[in-house]
Amino acid sequence: MATETASVLLSPIKTCFLLLLGGLMSEAAQEQQGSLYMWIDANQARILIGFEEDILIVSEGKMAPFTTDFRKAQQRMPAIPVNIQSVNFTWQATEQAEYFYEFQTLRSMDVDIMDNPTVNVPLLGSVPRRPSVVQVGFPCLGDQDGVAAFEVTILVMDAGGNIILRTPHNAIFFKTCQREMIGYLSMSPEMIG
Repeated sequence: MATETASVLLSPIKTCFLLLLGGLMSEAAQEQQGSLYMWIDANQARILIGFEEDILIVSEGKMAPFTTDFRKAQQRMPAIPVNIQSVNFTWQATEQAEYFYEFQTLRSMDVDIMDNPTVNVPLLGSVPRRPSVVQVGFPCLGDQDGVAAFEVTILVMDAGGNIILRTPHNAIFFKTCQREMIGYLSMSPEMIG
């Protein structure tokens, strides 16, 4: 549960990677009954950065301290590795709090390497009151090796229209893609030769 999430000390590279994952900035927070929580669960954290603890990105409608200098961290951010095809976030609006979200941009800038990013939720909606997973997928095409640049822009507002979270404008992320070797491996030596 979000309220039981432990805080974590992070190395600079892990902080950069987490900023990529939760590339959101806090603009305003309106006090209301209940709040917004967003976190990366322990299992996903183990896959992404090698340690198994929940990583709180938003708590009580406020961004975690490690997300404050996104622009500077973005310059040092590594590309998402080949073996990671998606990233999962869990979010929840508690009690009577209402939060609305919109995925404003899901765009690959290198469509010959990676298709547009995907999400498993509607592009426009409300944050659920029960913990719910939002999965952002990175669909590499498998035709060639390369690094694809992409944008994922999300806006979250409270019921009063106050912006709570927003991906920074012009935030560009990167995903490493690899050519699929299935066809090559099934060829006979004469065909390769």
